[in-house]
Amino acid sequence: RIQEEEDSPWAEYVPGTTKPVEGQKYQELASIEEALSGRETILLKGTWMRLCGDGQRGVLPRRQDLPAEEEPTWEPLPCLRLVARCRVLIVAVSYCWATPEHPDPRGEQLRGLTRMIRLRLEEERLPLEDLAVFFDWCSLYQRPRADEIEAIFKRSLKAVNLWYAHARVMCWLLTRVPEGVVPYERRGWPTFEQGISCFIKDGSKVLDLGKMDEACDTWWSALANCAAGRLPPMAPEKFGAILDDKTFTNGADCDMVKEKYAKEVLATTEVLEFEALKWGEKEFEVVAEALPACHVLQKLVLSSNNPGKDGIRALAAALPRCDHLMTLWLLQCQLKDGDAEAIFESATKCRKICLIEMSYNDEISASGVAKIAALVPRIPTLRTVFLAKATVGDAGPAVAEMIAKSTSLQSLYWNGCKMTAESEEKIRAAWKAAGKPPNLLNM
Repeated sequence: RIQEEEDSPWAEYVPGTTKPVEGQKYQELASIEEALSGRETILLKGTWMRLCGDGQRGVLPRRQDLPAEEEPTWEPLPCLRLVARCRVLIVAVSYCWATPEHPDPRGEQLRGLTRMIRLRLEEERLPLEDLAVFFDWCSLYQRPRADEIEAIFKRSLKAVNLWYAHARVMCWLLTRVPEGVVPYERRGWPTFEQGISCFIKDGSKVLDLGKMDEACDTWWSALANCAAGRLPPMAPEKFGAILDDKTFTNGADCDMVKEKYAKEVLATTEVLEFEALKWGEKEFEVVAEALPACHVLQKLVLSSNNPGKDGIRALAAALPRCDHLMTLWLLQCQLKDGDAEAIFESATKCRKICLIEMSYNDEISASGVAKIAALVPRIPTLRTVFLAKATVGDAGPAVAEMIAKSTSLQSLYWNGCKMTAESEEKIRAAWKAAGKPPNLLNM
């Protein structure tokens, strides 16, 4: 299944019972349950939104005016039971307000949403009962607000980034705005929402509805046409400078959004996966600038990209500032000897790194392997090295010495490495002599 995985990491989630896990805010459904539990934020039923778009109303009412008799919103626990069973999909909509009083007074943006909702709910090969939609006009209390409602609204703003950054939530970007409205790319909140939507979720969960055309007549064609791509996370200072140049309806929101980006998204993200995105040198340099602000980052995946020499140097310079980084994945990144050496040299300054995946970089030569072998014993936390398809050649003695000196090393995955028979013999003998697990030497 695409997007709503049957064998998913949320399979063990039990609504009303499972508690949020520290550091897993943007991965676990329990954090969404927590955000919905007091009804400070509510989610709309996609089927009801479709009826509004197709019917006489044509315009969505603000939250305070939602017609209770039509049951337009979800109760948290029934909704999340269906989400956990992949029967309901949560969607967050990023869009521009057309006026300060009403975001979509003529229903133009609702019509675009209605079309996408219809395509998704009519897809029989990936059936859903409904959608649960975060649309701020209806999901949060709007002005005018009494004092007690104002307090609720301020609390709901604390969780607003959750809807766009969460791995389980699909994001729909309404980048095509009504005539006369400040463009999407010049707006502050949409810039923030699009930026954080790229952090954790895979590319299939971020759709740019501005790309919809007549060819989008099925859910699958819409997925293909509307793929938004993923941008690299920026350093807080750089992202803040971009926000300073954007338009906010409420000017005070700019500083709040900057703080949310730095302290509630970057600083709390444990896993960043950016695999096979056709990223090059510039994207790697942008990521490298952002890494020092990722204070709890444990896993960084950049495989199947092409960073080039400068991109790798920028990454290597940033890694020691990631105090909690444990695993680094650079599989199939067209790395050369100097690139590999730079990463392992950097790893000697990392406090917790225990796994480096560098397989299928087949330009790493025997000379490069020998240099890597000299660096590994200087990484006291390193337990696993992947280097499949590299050339070991006659560097067996250097690898054997590495095995003897590195007390933490427990597994080598060097499948398909080209090496002499003598090198293979020396490596196997050294592994056995060091008393390391025989089943964890793969050559």
